[in-house]
Amino acid sequence: MLLIKEKQKLRVMLFEANHANKEETLEHACQEALKQIAEKRYAEAFDGYRTVISYGIAFKGKDCRIARFE
Repeated sequence: MLLIKEKQKLRVMLFEANHANKEETLEHACQEALKQIAEKRYAEAFDGYRTVISYGIAFKGKDCRIARFE
């Protein structure tokens, strides 16, 4: 997981990256990454921040997809 905090505007961005296997779509791998952020409750550590945005990133070969949850 990668974390970026912007203290002046009270924003946090959380990034989780997954590698999609042969049978898995990039969209599914992105959703799994977002699910992992939710299950591990990473965003709960930033209750005092106005905005917490989660990004799920999936890689498969040379392709990449990013999904966002706010």
